[in-house]
Amino acid sequence: MKSRGFFWSGPIAYALSKSFVLARKPGKLPRKAAEKFFSLEYGTNTVHIHEDAISKGDKVLVVDDLIATGGTAMATAELCQELGASEVHIIALIDLPKLGGSKIS
Repeated sequence: MKSRGFFWSGPIAYALSKSFVLARKPGKLPRKAAEKFFSLEYGTNTVHIHEDAISKGDKVLVVDDLIATGGTAMATAELCQELGASEVHIIALIDLPKLGGSKIS
């Protein structure tokens, strides 16, 4: 996972006056993190979020720069729910509809 989504998610969080939480690949976060494994069109990967970043009842907006298969965004959303989020929404700036990721619900 690249960090291109940070370019968009930071300003969105700022504009909405909301917290900014990182979701990264293994080994990129400094504190203890929860993880979620998922499949990609070319293999498998893992997404990590700090265990204390999401609280019970939080409403979360996952910002992704690109939706291909939807694996990264869905794994991030599922991990947020596992950490206690009551609502999770996903927004992506670029869609590759031939790969079907934006059709995942």
